[in-house]
Amino acid sequence: MNILFFSNDGKLGDAVLHTSLVKGIKDSYPDANIYCTTAGSTTEFWQRDPRITESWYLWKLSFWQIIKLGLAIRKKKIDYIISWNPIKAEKLKLLCWLINPKHGVKVFVVKPHEHASIKEQRVLEMLGCKETKVRYNITPTKVEYTWNENSIYLNIFASIESRTIQHSDAVKLLDLLAEKFPTRTVYLTYVEQNKNRVDALIEQTKNKHVIGVDCSNNLEKLLSLCEHTSLVISPDTAIVHIASAFNKTIIALFEKDNMLLQTNWAPISDRYTIINFFKEHNREEVMVLVIDTIVNNNF
Repeated sequence: MNILFFSNDGKLGDAVLHTSLVKGIKDSYPDANIYCTTAGSTTEFWQRDPRITESWYLWKLSFWQIIKLGLAIRKKKIDYIISWNPIKAEKLKLLCWLINPKHGVKVFVVKPHEHASIKEQRVLEMLGCKETKVRYNITPTKVEYTWNENSIYLNIFASIESRTIQHSDAVKLLDLLAEKFPTRTVYLTYVEQNKNRVDALIEQTKNKHVIGVDCSNNLEKLLSLCEHTSLVISPDTAIVHIASAFNKTIIALFEKDNMLLQTNWAPISDRYTIINFFKEHNREEVMVLVIDTIVNNNF
């Protein structure tokens, strides 16, 4: 069996979801060849996964590049193309036509009231896989890092600035963590362009157990941190999904009126809480609620 799925939206969180598809296929068909398209952060993510036979970068290609890519993939004798959206773009239509999958292009779209992982389950059911229960399954990290025990990973950044935890709120939360949990290490990740924001937080907070972690071009370090900390707090869905893959305890700070976040992209860990967090809300109250949630649930 030869399967190609699209993962060229550049969204790391979506790629984590698709690991359940990859695992389900490999569990039922160990000799299956799984291929995918990539872009942005999904490129490194899939290149590090040995279950992917081959991946191809697909982002803003010319028609000539699409033709070359389509003819190259055609040689793999693809049985199914799995798409998560209807094929509307002319270049994608051309690509699929050139690949000429034996059983065509199968489109799986999640409904507003469903969790996004249901589409992975439906693909596994279509393929006749023996186990269709969805569980994210990230390939183990290749590099060993040392993290303090019973630590907290606080991610303050989100892909949309309005969902990012603002400076004063982050300082408040760090101070409250120091009051309630004076010995627990708190890790803050950053990439090069927002290092100054994390440095300012560390300088201003009363919490002396805050450590900045540079994850610039270092997916392995980010995955390792999510895997080995005890609690993950994040407004970003990609971090929430990664933490879910390692079945970590999660506090997801999601917008109350955003159904995609509240339902489609909810965590799937055994222990998690979603706290309503949006621009119009009293943010200080939210920070206090985070602390109460940790205490009351023994997170």
